[in-house]
Amino acid sequence: MTNMDIARLLIPRNQIGDEGAMILAPAIMRSKTLAVLDLTSNELSAVGGKAIIEALGYNESIIDINFSSPEGLHRNTLGVNGVKPLEKILAYNKFITILNLSGNFIGNKGL
Repeated sequence: MTNMDIARLLIPRNQIGDEGAMILAPAIMRSKTLAVLDLTSNELSAVGGKAIIEALGYNESIIDINFSSPEGLHRNTLGVNGVKPLEKILAYNKFITILNLSGNFIGNKGL
């Protein structure tokens, strides 16, 4: 991603997988304008989810993130390990106001 003026990146159901998440993560870290990120149903596992979530630790513009995974094809399966970095990130990132992780097999251990 070279255009750093993008405010909304909406790429639901695009099967980017963990490889795509690894490509997006550095751009998310550098972006000063990206406010909304929708990665609904993109076949992200704990590896891809963790890469994106760790990138959020360097981002001060994203306020709305959607990792949801409704039933059906191309589900995200972040699980407990994929969302583990959120514990630290949400403690000091005061910008994120909307975070949707529904359908990611997190369970009680991920809370």
